[in-house]
Amino acid sequence: MKLTLEEKLIREYLIKIAKKNEYTVYSELCDEIWNRCGTKLDMSIPEHRGRIGSMLGHISRYENEEGRPMLSALVITESTGKPGSGFYKLAEDLGLYTDSMDEKEFSDAEGDRAVAFWQSH
Repeated sequence: MKLTLEEKLIREYLIKIAKKNEYTVYSELCDEIWNRCGTKLDMSIPEHRGRIGSMLGHISRYENEEGRPMLSALVITESTGKPGSGFYKLAEDLGLYTDSMDEKEFSDAEGDRAVAFWQSH
């Protein structure tokens, strides 16, 4: 699997925040996409949410194929402190998550795994 240039730049940003043991919210990610890629995305626009979700999904699928944690666990909503629903759907597709698991516990654990991996590399 190959990442697009935008996805590579977003991945670099997510690795950077993982190394600092930080999370980001979707609106901050939109700002980073604008700064790094010159693409203006707005979470209030459904098509833009879909595009962000698609990019994050590709990045996390790529990471999973390489045996690494899902970097998209580090992108959360301000209101819930959890990733969006697409994160859990992808994790389920990858065999990492089932709907019998607690969403917050799973996403926190996956975020911790991403932080631990990237802080050691």
